[in-house]
Amino acid sequence: MDLKDTYDFLKQNQKISKTEAKVLVESIIYKINQQKIKLTTRELDSFSTAIKLIELNSRPINILTTLLLTLIHRKNRNQ
Repeated sequence: MDLKDTYDFLKQNQKISKTEAKVLVESIIYKINQQKIKLTTRELDSFSTAIKLIELNSRPINILTTLLLTLIHRKNRNQ
């Protein structure tokens, strides 16, 4: 995903519910696992924190933005 794809994805999902956000975060981590991408402890913690923040009624768009930017940063760092 590049920044444009991320922006489009976030735009499409800006009004998702708490439940939908949790499912989305879980599906992202599942896809990462399927592709056998090794995440750092810090990156894994960000997914755990995301679920907790969603449970505490944080805005899903903010959580998704943070997660996706973390993954983009990782991708750019590894290139």
